[in-house]
Amino acid sequence: MCETKSNMNLTKTVVLKLEETDDSIQETMERYTEGMNFASKVVYENGEPLSANRLQRLIYEEFVP
Repeated sequence: MCETKSNMNLTKTVVLKLEETDDSIQETMERYTEGMNFASKVVYENGEPLSANRLQRLIYEEFVP
């Protein structure tokens, strides 16, 4: 019996149809982008790929004493 491991990524696209325009959605997207940029900066400054757990620890060190 031959076993192979597959690294598959699953991507979902969600379309939101909002009845009202609300600035909170835009603000949420901006905060999310800031967070992703911060995480990218931490990875880049580390100089090598990080596991999700290591990245989380490094990021939380910035916010939790």
